[in-house]
Amino acid sequence: MNQIVSVVITTYNEENRLWESINSILDQTYKNIEIIIVDDGSTDKTRQIIQKFEREYTCVESILKEHTGRADSLNRGIWKASGDYIAIHDADDVAREYRVRTQVDVLDNRNDISIVGGGINVIYNSGNKVEIEMDNVLEVNELRQMAIYGMPFAHTTMMFRREVAYTLDGYRSKGYRDYDFVTRALVKYSAVNTGQVLADVYRDNDGVMYNQSFFSYLKRSLYSRVMAPIRLAPIYSMPICVVYSLARVIYGAANFVLKK
Repeated sequence: MNQIVSVVITTYNEENRLWESINSILDQTYKNIEIIIVDDGSTDKTRQIIQKFEREYTCVESILKEHTGRADSLNRGIWKASGDYIAIHDADDVAREYRVRTQVDVLDNRNDISIVGGGINVIYNSGNKVEIEMDNVLEVNELRQMAIYGMPFAHTTMMFRREVAYTLDGYRSKGYRDYDFVTRALVKYSAVNTGQVLADVYRDNDGVMYNQSFFSYLKRSLYSRVMAPIRLAPIYSMPICVVYSLARVIYGAANFVLKK
């Protein structure tokens, strides 16, 4: 099979790393790709960069809109996509050249799987610290357990069948939109994490996303040392506000216990 893969990239003032980010998708070993770049009202040189790529490559399309938020940008890109498989790629990250091929092979060969994620190589701007995250092979039940504590795979590595987005009616604007989308998807669909690092993700030294730092600690320290033996039933289908409130309580208690 040679499915069209629609890669959706959303941007907002991403001029510093956008050039490298788009090129990493153009350089994929899997070539049947369309790239849809949605600019959310950038005020820097982002739009000029996008338009240059659009002029030079027939596979690149853009949506230029006013600033309405990332959830709306993601949805605009998804609704425009023509591919049977949709890949999400963050505008400040760099995909490994085998990323799309790896995930297409999974979806082509496993009809039971609708969502594929992967690991990331986190590079801090100083270059003095590098971390690899989410690089374990995980099937759907393990991913659902992990979703109790946070994102079970990196959003920038996510690929899914088109029907997933349409069934969920896309991303919702409120709260943690990426986490909200993934947890709702895991209620209805099966997923797998490839275990391969599929992207290089750049972070400021002290600007690590809250979701990453908070939940990485939970997953590594709390889940492995406290929760795993108990084998809690999945509660990933709870409303996101309940999950986050519960996680905060568990995190506080775990901090107290684990520091003793």
